[in-house]
Amino acid sequence: MKKRGMSCFCVFVTLASVVVLFAVLPDVHAAGVLVGQVVGCDIHNQLVPLGLAKVKVYAKGRIIQSVSPDFNGFYSMSLPSGIYVATAEHTGFNTQSRVVEILNGHSTRLDFYLENTTPIPQPPASFDFSLSNSGRIIVSSGESGRTAIQVALNSGSTQSVSLSVSGLPPGASASLSSPAGIPPFTSTCKIITSSSTLAGSYTVTVIGTAGVLTRSTSFTLTVTLAIPEFPHIAPVLATLITLISMFVRRTKRQVAGVCARP
Repeated sequence: MKKRGMSCFCVFVTLASVVVLFAVLPDVHAAGVLVGQVVGCDIHNQLVPLGLAKVKVYAKGRIIQSVSPDFNGFYSMSLPSGIYVATAEHTGFNTQSRVVEILNGHSTRLDFYLENTTPIPQPPASFDFSLSNSGRIIVSSGESGRTAIQVALNSGSTQSVSLSVSGLPPGASASLSSPAGIPPFTSTCKIITSSSTLAGSYTVTVIGTAGVLTRSTSFTLTVTLAIPEFPHIAPVLATLITLISMFVRRTKRQVAGVCARP
């Protein structure tokens, strides 16, 4: 009688244990799989897998799972069906969060693209420069005038710039106080005309050259006719004026004498 009772008790305990076990174990068919890849751009702006990232899944603000991708950035995790917030993070990159829904018996793909927080180095700027001038020159033929040529550095490491002048009228010449220099610098352009330089307006161009790079600036040269000078005419005019004055005074006296006669 005791043996039969003991046997019944053992069977009851065994059945109870099985029931409890099945009640505790999750239903593998009631789970889905979350898969994806974590990538980002390196400092050379190249897309690379982020194998050292962390992918975390949250439900109601609590972390459920956390995995690290493989060398190629791929990850995988099993999750019960439901809606989750998945985040991917990596040192030197912005953390990204995504909402994902897991369905029973389905595989859901969720990829992450993380932005690099390290400034991407920019290639050095190439050398460039510009020319400008202080304005037009107005001279009479046979005279000279000046304008300032400014050579400015726009970008890059400065290099030597050579200057030249073109567009001069016949009979005119030009000189530069600094025919070459390292920007920024200023060179005075002097235009010398001759008596044979015809009156008119001319476009004069100053060209700057640095290797294969050329820049230019232009200004207007206005040449007017020179008033001729007569160095010997002044004494003659003075004598003439004196004679005229004497004649006028004498004429006045004669007229006055005639008028005074009875």
